[in-house]
Amino acid sequence: MTNEADIVWALKEELARDLPRLHPWRIADIGVDSDGSYRNSRYASQLEPMISMPIRGFFPDVVCTYESPAESGIAAFEVKASFEDWVKGITQARAYREGVHRSFLALPEGSGSRYSVLERDARESGVGVWLLRKNGWEEIVPSASPRPSLTEAKNLAAALRGVVLPKRLQLNHPLNYLA
Repeated sequence: MTNEADIVWALKEELARDLPRLHPWRIADIGVDSDGSYRNSRYASQLEPMISMPIRGFFPDVVCTYESPAESGIAAFEVKASFEDWVKGITQARAYREGVHRSFLALPEGSGSRYSVLERDARESGVGVWLLRKNGWEEIVPSASPRPSLTEAKNLAAALRGVVLPKRLQLNHPLNYLA
């Protein structure tokens, strides 16, 4: 794996399995960010549907709905192509906690002794961490219990199902008074 599109593709493939190896989840919908690097990648057709899914000013790379015996909800994944980008990834995934039930950072394994710092920061942030190793994905930190903003979660669920989100009413806008 060399770029972020490779990692996103591998993650989507894992999530699309009938029984993901990491969780007893049944995945109902998977959406990939409509970033240009994904649209222009060799995986473009396999990453569809691509939609724009902002949460607190950031755009998760992958969002999915899930059901398990214990809960159902929405999970967001921030993907990084390099292990060295984990600090930025944790920051973004932490912001997603406001709009989804579970938030994760997904990245390829790295070398060195930074795992303990990554694990500590992820636990403090409530962010789960999935590492792509040579033999597949491994969860090294579980996501904290769900606590999303219901409005953000409903908007993301609607976007994943293809429902157009209502535009905000702009006060004192001339078009609001035409009727």
